[in-house]
Amino acid sequence: MPSFPLQELRRLLRPDTPKRGVVSRVSGQRVQVATSGGIVAAMAGTSALAVGQRVTLRDGIVYPAPVAAVNYPL
Repeated sequence: MPSFPLQELRRLLRPDTPKRGVVSRVSGQRVQVATSGGIVAAMAGTSALAVGQRVTLRDGIVYPAPVAAVNYPL
């Protein structure tokens, strides 16, 4: 916990940035996601998720990570 009230206020007001991770457990609509900061429990978004799927965690909801539709050779 920060030692200064201003630091705590900044932390609370800071916009929640999306986090990337991998689904580690699915239980109905509850999903556990392994992120660089640890395991996060959240609600699944609109689509079904599978263990091992890459996802984006934003505002407490888990969405599938974007996947390129076309790969161009370099």
